[in-house]
Amino acid sequence: MEAGTMDKTSRDPRQLSNRELDTLYSELQQRAFEHFDLGALKAESGKLPPEAAMAQAQALADPLIARASEVNAERVRRLRRAARSYRIAASVIAVLGALLIAWMLASR
Repeated sequence: MEAGTMDKTSRDPRQLSNRELDTLYSELQQRAFEHFDLGALKAESGKLPPEAAMAQAQALADPLIARASEVNAERVRRLRRAARSYRIAASVIAVLGALLIAWMLASR
């Protein structure tokens, strides 16, 4: 893993840009899935019993899943804030438009 990725992985999600959050979230998901894929391969090859292979994969993936949950919570927080801002802007524009139409009708 490169130093830049490791730095992003350990940083507070609030310090990352939206693009970095999305990239980090995808990387964490991919790495977690890789652990489960490797666990399945170990179970299929007979190196470990299926239960042990999946338990090992789960143990390796749990920190990644927890970190991905933190990153996703920040993504959701930002998206909700943006949606709230857009709703407010749309409401203001609707009110101003209604006032403009009312003024135009009243000035006839």
